[in-house]
Amino acid sequence: QQQQQQQQQHHRVEEIHKNHQDRILFTVDPAAASTAAFLLTTAANSWAALCKDRAYAQLFGNHPNGNATALRVPRMSYGLWLCRDLTVIGSSFVLPPMVAKYMDTVVLGSNNGDPTTPPSPQSLAAAQFLTPLTAQLVAGPLHYLGLDYATRPNCTLPQRWASLRANLSSVISARMVRILPGYGVAGVWNQQGRQAWKEQVRTTTSQRQGVGASVSWWPNHNKNNMV
Repeated sequence: QQQQQQQQQHHRVEEIHKNHQDRILFTVDPAAASTAAFLLTTAANSWAALCKDRAYAQLFGNHPNGNATALRVPRMSYGLWLCRDLTVIGSSFVLPPMVAKYMDTVVLGSNNGDPTTPPSPQSLAAAQFLTPLTAQLVAGPLHYLGLDYATRPNCTLPQRWASLRANLSSVISARMVRILPGYGVAGVWNQQGRQAWKEQVRTTTSQRQGVGASVSWWPNHNKNNMV
């Protein structure tokens, strides 16, 4: 009898969910959410990174009169480092869903060109893994030039270009190795964990409230992102 009651309750929850496909718990504007996450993450990450880069430049740069604290980091260095951080954060948190969508639509053709179809888990994982690494082709030179302006303020542009060409491959390789664990592997795990958590919230809420919730994690043209 207890098993029969559990089955009846399960069928009731499924029926309620089926009849309330358009009900949502609350709405989130996906564009606003992505922008806020991008700006807040960049602000927190960049502040710490700029302090770290300034300290490294003062420790290992050409010190006037042997005084490390006398080395002044120019605004050009801060600007280059900020552009580097924007590239890294954007490629890690903003671009992967877009790249995954492009892979499904153009490369694989698995979604029949439907822009409202969420990207496949395989494409999303591949994009999350590869996009931050590819971005180092841009972030690496920005990082190196920022340090170069700080440690060699009197060099000419041809001298900087020659130094960049000589060290570019090692800089990019080192940054890829550094980025891979935190933004590639951990990014994929974080993405999968978030999706599992959302599904758990959806299931638990439906069962406790007896109300189905149509949950979509991918924005479309007609509805806000539903959570």
